[in-house]
Amino acid sequence: GVRKDTAIEHQWWREVDIVRASADCAGPPEVGAVPSVRDLSYVRVEGRRGVQRVPVASYAVLVTDVRREELTRRFDVSFVESFFRRLYRDDLTGVVPAYDHRETDLLLDRRDEVQEAIEEARLRGRPLAEDDKLRERLQELDAQIVSARARALKEGSKSGCLFVLFRTQRAAAEASQCRLFLDSAPPFRVFAAPGPDNVNWQTVAAHKSRRNPVRETVVQLINLALLFFPTGFFAGGLSQLDYRACTLGEGDSSLHDWYCDDRNGWIRSLISGILPPILVLLWETFVISFGVLYLIMAENRFLSLSRVDSEMVNRYCLWLFVNLFLGGLMGGGSSAGIVQRYINAESNMSMMQIVGNNIPRSSNFFLAYIALRTFYLPAQRMVVPHPQLLEMLVNWALRRPRCAGGPYQTSRVAALKYSPRSMRYGREQAVLLMGFFIGLSFALVSPLVMCVCCIYFFVMSFNWRFQILYVFQASYLAQGGAWHSLARLVLVFLVLMTLTTTTVLLSREAWGPAWALLLVMLPYLSYELRRLERRADTHAPLSEVMRAPPAAVPFSRYVHPALHAHGRSWHPSLG
Repeated sequence: GVRKDTAIEHQWWREVDIVRASADCAGPPEVGAVPSVRDLSYVRVEGRRGVQRVPVASYAVLVTDVRREELTRRFDVSFVESFFRRLYRDDLTGVVPAYDHRETDLLLDRRDEVQEAIEEARLRGRPLAEDDKLRERLQELDAQIVSARARALKEGSKSGCLFVLFRTQRAAAEASQCRLFLDSAPPFRVFAAPGPDNVNWQTVAAHKSRRNPVRETVVQLINLALLFFPTGFFAGGLSQLDYRACTLGEGDSSLHDWYCDDRNGWIRSLISGILPPILVLLWETFVISFGVLYLIMAENRFLSLSRVDSEMVNRYCLWLFVNLFLGGLMGGGSSAGIVQRYINAESNMSMMQIVGNNIPRSSNFFLAYIALRTFYLPAQRMVVPHPQLLEMLVNWALRRPRCAGGPYQTSRVAALKYSPRSMRYGREQAVLLMGFFIGLSFALVSPLVMCVCCIYFFVMSFNWRFQILYVFQASYLAQGGAWHSLARLVLVFLVLMTLTTTTVLLSREAWGPAWALLLVMLPYLSYELRRLERRADTHAPLSEVMRAPPAAVPFSRYVHPALHAHGRSWHPSLG
């Protein structure tokens, strides 16, 4: 018979690789890895070449904006299924609604917190009465989770999103790439489905066909605030403080005498050389990287994690160019008095000449920024590859056992702290592209910056190989979809590099090289961009699709783990 559903049976913090037993406290062994996502992304089939693994996403499509039934006001799942059944007949496996998992997932998180309190109480030896209260609360949450799960599966989709599964890749490819007509155009939209590990469940569960103008306005205002907050301008101006105060003699006389004293040279080096790139790095790491991601998720538009990361790369590159590059350029150059002379009409320079003159003058700031990323960050990542390693070193240095002194640490906490992290693709790719752009932009006016950028890429190639092999763990598989966006951004940065170099040449009245660069590079790069867009087809070739073996994809692959019976494969990191 079928077993009665329970809230969750497995202990997610134990069903992973064991690293080592805890020697300093009588507790369960420590853990250090989360389950791999590859088991969700592929399914085994019997083909002409024997048993092989095929991607689940190749046998599914994602349907959005499904119409509601007139009487029940629920989304008409039966209409979608009958539509595809009439078109594909036996090739259709079934339709899986995007069930609303949010209530069940929230209850599982609360249950996990209560379970953690019970584990901690056991380690601390608290009174049994307190432990009984926690266990009663745990039983209440178990009943609520089972009820919420059954209710979600009964109600179906609340967002108008469905996953349609097929037996063959040919049917899925036709459904996602062709305009479907049966009597008339269908009242829904069809896309190629992301892999089960690549689904952005938060957006799929709350997807709306109609946009909320108030929400969009608030999000865009915050986006603009982050984009134009003058971090780069301030850091660039700070890098020129030494020149402005001690060479031009600006500022208060008493402060000027103290700051420009030869005995305080180390203070000037700290303020003008080391502090600006550190301030930019901290702002970028703790504010921009998280802020951009949260704003993208708040927009509730992207149904796959790969699309979220692709959008984050675009916006991060925009911030790096507008705020860091242009802001640092204008901040470093304005300290030399160029903008003041332009305003006071002491010079007939055009704005292009002003920008062209600012690029060489701001090279000190960008040299310090790239040098910090070249000589400090790779070394730090090699010595401290995991963020929790510092805490482990402090506990070891202070001789603090985890259960005898300091904070108590259960196996759950150890699993969350010391498990491998997922690489933030959007941020890291954008930072590497910015280093590429800075090196090319300053190759003509400051070759030293270009040399440091070459060392930066040489060092980071070894650093990222080590990080990807031994530190980071994949959170989803995009089937190579990131390469198109990266290639497009490389071409865009080459266009911007052409414009900045041309600006420098025009400011030096080198008319011939400037026009030659514009007339040769811009048409060629524009042609390559158009060519890339024409070839931006992420679908598998039809010849391969026709040869792919049929597969029976389980419906559970496109159901959130919180709604699986007994909470199978659920993990706190799932959203």
